[in-house]
Amino acid sequence: MISLWWSFTLIVIGVAGIALAYRSQSKLGPTIGIAAQFLWVAYAVATQQWWFLVSAFLYGGTHAYGLVKRHRAAPDET
Repeated sequence: MISLWWSFTLIVIGVAGIALAYRSQSKLGPTIGIAAQFLWVAYAVATQQWWFLVSAFLYGGTHAYGLVKRHRAAPDET
């Protein structure tokens, strides 16, 4: 069985991504959020808790949407 610390670590990473996403218009927050979802997918597979996959895809999609929206809103660098 995987240690309970993995759950807490993944929660902290995910919350950090959300906090950074709301704190600034940087792309760092959504990027951390997307990376955290890959970790949740690995956790779901390793622990056979398949509903975490649904959660990871929904949160990941939300972060991806935010990342695309910020990219489109950014001024052109040409």
